[in-house]
Amino acid sequence: MPTMDYDCGPSKAGGAADVAELIAAQDAAGIELICVKPPSDDPPDNRWLHGLIKGNPRLIGVAIVNPRRGASAVADLEEAVRELGFKGLKLMPTAYGYPIEDGVVDPVMRKAAELGIPVTIHSGGIYCMPSEIALLAARHPDVPIIMDHMGYRYYVEQAIAAARVLPNIYLGTATAEGGH
Repeated sequence: MPTMDYDCGPSKAGGAADVAELIAAQDAAGIELICVKPPSDDPPDNRWLHGLIKGNPRLIGVAIVNPRRGASAVADLEEAVRELGFKGLKLMPTAYGYPIEDGVVDPVMRKAAELGIPVTIHSGGIYCMPSEIALLAARHPDVPIIMDHMGYRYYVEQAIAAARVLPNIYLGTATAEGGH
């Protein structure tokens, strides 16, 4: 099984130079596949990211959408997967100001299920506590969810408990620590 970093992204200012630095850093760490997401602008620019990573088989596009944009967010996700070849969705509740367990997220989760892609969710802050992510995961058991940062820093135990109960929750360990 290849090694993979699932949570990386260039800045708009750095663009291609950021991608080159990212690849060099991943090479130094022995990482084979790199999941790359766009900056969390509103609206997120998945097409911009596609232009930077297209043609490099090591770079896997992960779309960002703002569920508060409703049908537009669902259409953006479908375009990112079907037309741009992205393989996942990143949700950023703290960046866009929506509670992750709110019904506003359900349309993009249903689209993720239809497209057969995993969803990564930032965790450990306002609007995205592990217990709130668990509520969403329970409503969408057919969607694999990676709980980014596994509740970093003060909610690691809560994240572990959620993953023990819900088989569709996986724990992303980037910047996670246990025992505070």
